[in-house]
Amino acid sequence: MYQSPPNNTFNGSEFWTNRTPSGSPPSSTQPNKPAPAPKRKISLPKILVLLIIIGLLGYLVFQLTGKKGPSSADLFSQAEMLYEKGDLVEALTLYQQIKLNFPDDPLIPVVERRIQEISVKLEEAKKSKEKLNTHIQELMAQANQAFAKKNYLKPANNNAIYYTEQILALDPHYQPALDLQEKIVEYYKAEAQKAEAAKQYDKAIEMYNNILRIRPDDSATLNALNIVLGLNQYYQTKKTSERIVNTERELQRLRRLLSEEQKKRAALEKKASTPPRTASSSNRTSSKSASTKSTGKTVVRKTPTPKKAVSSAPAPKTTPPPATTKPATSAKTTTPPATTTPKPAASSAAIPTVIEPLIDGGKRKYVFKKTPVVPATWNISKPEKVRAECTVGIDGRVEKVRVLNPASDKRLTQLAVEALKQYRYKPATRNGKPVRFKVVELIVFK
Repeated sequence: MYQSPPNNTFNGSEFWTNRTPSGSPPSSTQPNKPAPAPKRKISLPKILVLLIIIGLLGYLVFQLTGKKGPSSADLFSQAEMLYEKGDLVEALTLYQQIKLNFPDDPLIPVVERRIQEISVKLEEAKKSKEKLNTHIQELMAQANQAFAKKNYLKPANNNAIYYTEQILALDPHYQPALDLQEKIVEYYKAEAQKAEAAKQYDKAIEMYNNILRIRPDDSATLNALNIVLGLNQYYQTKKTSERIVNTERELQRLRRLLSEEQKKRAALEKKASTPPRTASSSNRTSSKSASTKSTGKTVVRKTPTPKKAVSSAPAPKTTPPPATTKPATSAKTTTPPATTTPKPAASSAAIPTVIEPLIDGGKRKYVFKKTPVVPATWNISKPEKVRAECTVGIDGRVEKVRVLNPASDKRLTQLAVEALKQYRYKPATRNGKPVRFKVVELIVFK
C-alpha cells in the first residue's frame, strides 16, 4: 500500500526518486544512496613480493644495457685488417678509439706507431690527389681548346677525344670529360643523319665510325652503321649495273659499226676482183659510138677473118704464155686492223655482297677464330682496340679486311689484320643462294 509522507504533503520529486524501477514503492530497508565500498589494505607480504619483482627486472635491464664493449685486442685486430686492405680512414678511427678507451694497454705503442704511419700516408695521398686534380684540369683545358677548334679526332695527339680519354683513364667518373664526349658524339650523330638523308653514304659511314671510335660498344651506332653499309652496297651495285648496261649498249653500237665496215670492205673487194676491159674492145666501142654520133645510126662493121696459111710442114706447137700472176696487193685491198672492242667487266651481281643482317639467319657463324698473340717484347701501356670490316667469300674465307678504327700502335693493327684473315665462317646464303657478306669485327688487346 502507498504510504504518504509524515508531513502529509505530496512532493512529486520524492515520489519518483523513492520508487523502484518496477514502479513499486521502495522498501523500508533500501537506502536512498549507495554505501561506499570498504577500503582494502595491502598486506606486507605482497609488498615484499612486488619489490623482489622490481629488483629482478632492474637487474635484467642492467645486464642487457650495461654489457661491456669489445676489448682492445678485438679492436686492434679489426684495425689491422682495415690497414692491410688499405682502408686507412676506418683503421685510423679504430686505432684512435683504442688509444682513448685503453690508455694503459700494452698495445698502445703499436697503436701510436700505426696512427703516425696512417697520418703520413693520408697526407701523401692528399698531396697526390691535389696534384692529380691539377693535371686533370690542365688536360681538360686542352680538351676544351681542341673542341673549340673542332679538332674532335684529328690531329692524332692533339684532339678533344685524345685528352678526354687520358682524363677518364685517371678518373673514370670525371663528369666534364664525359659531358664533352657526349657533345662530340651528338655532333657526329647529327652529321651522319644529314649525310644519310642526302644519300651521301660514304660520309655517313665515316661519321658512324667516328662515334664507334669514341664508344666502341655502342650497339645502336653499330646497327645504324650496318644499315648504311647495306644501303651503300645497294647503290654501288645499282651503279655497277647501270655501267654494265651502258657498256652493253656501247658494245652493240660498235658491233653494228663493225658489221657495216665489213659490208663496205666486201663490196670493195668484189669490185676490185672484176676483170678490166681490153684496149681493142674499148676502141671498137669508141668508134661505134663515134659513127653513131655522126650518122645517127648504129653501123655494124664486119672485120675480115684472116685466112690460115697452108704449109706442108707441120705447125709447131705453140706453148701458151705463162699466166701472169697479179701481185696480192693489186688483187686484194689492204684490210685495216680489226677493231678491238672492250669486253664488259664481269658482273658483280653474279655473286652479290650483302651485310650481315641480310643473310639467312641474320647472324654470322664462326668455324674458326684466330686469337692474336702479342709478343712479350712489346710494351703495351694501355688496352688497345682494332675494329675492322671483313668481306667473307662464299667459301667462308675472309677475302678482304678493311680497318675502320686502328690501334695507336701500328704493329697491333697489323697483328689484328693478320688474325682476321685467318678467320673462317660458315658460308652464308640469302634466299637460299650463296652470297658474300660483310661483318664488323672487334679485337681487343689488353
